[in-house]
Amino acid sequence: MLGQDFVLALLQSSITGAGLVLAIYTLILPLSRRFLEERARMTLESLEKLKQRVSEIEIETPIDTKKLEALINEFQTRQSYPAYLSLGIAITFLGYLASALMSVGWILSEDKASTFYDQWLPIVFIGTTFLFLGIGILSINDISQTMKKEFEKLKKETAKPKGKD
Repeated sequence: MLGQDFVLALLQSSITGAGLVLAIYTLILPLSRRFLEERARMTLESLEKLKQRVSEIEIETPIDTKKLEALINEFQTRQSYPAYLSLGIAITFLGYLASALMSVGWILSEDKASTFYDQWLPIVFIGTTFLFLGIGILSINDISQTMKKEFEKLKKETAKPKGKD
């Protein structure tokens, strides 16, 4: 059976987690244009590589067909909108909300020995937290790559000699 202090801690952590999910989304939003432009550029580069490799591959065996399918799958993955920015964040946010509502349900429940809350509340919270960890890592990686590209552009711009007006 879960203790009241533990459930209250999960309630507080769930509400904080939901807020952090929104904060990550808010952090990515101002960078989204640059991030998506970079992703589009990488997609075009992947398309060019795909075209080049397709012209080099002779489809004579099933292995050649599998190589071609792998290249197409790689291109399609880069071409799509990152799933963690839509579905992943939505599931994480809803998971934390479910955890918070389950905590409130446990508190309001007259049967504190309810096996439903005792079994599912920790699982929902822990699962959502691991999903949040994954989204955080992916977000930090994408933001870091975008910032590095921006920094390289700035370095090139500042290295150019200034023309006299």
